[in-house]
Amino acid sequence: MREIGHYFGIGQSTVHVVLKRVNGAFNENLSKIIQWPNFLEQHSIAQDFQLLCGLPDIIGALDGTHIRLSSCIGGENDYFNRKHYHSIQFQVVVDSDLMLRDIYTG
Repeated sequence: MREIGHYFGIGQSTVHVVLKRVNGAFNENLSKIIQWPNFLEQHSIAQDFQLLCGLPDIIGALDGTHIRLSSCIGGENDYFNRKHYHSIQFQVVVDSDLMLRDIYTG
């Protein structure tokens, strides 16, 4: 929050309020925006992947990255990654049209 506030020239408390509102709106609408495909969608996605890549029965592509943390309050060792900095993991599954189907942070 300190870094974002400094970048935009606003106070940390304002950043906190904005982030809380954005996260609230995102969480309220998450199930409408990001959904695992139903059986018919899975079949269609698998056909698209096979046409694109020649791989049968694929309904999602998985990738992940580390989101750097500027500071950790307690449990710092739990967030220290193999690249020697503090982070949380971010994992995404997309379908053949690059539509987000699943997101995980932890």
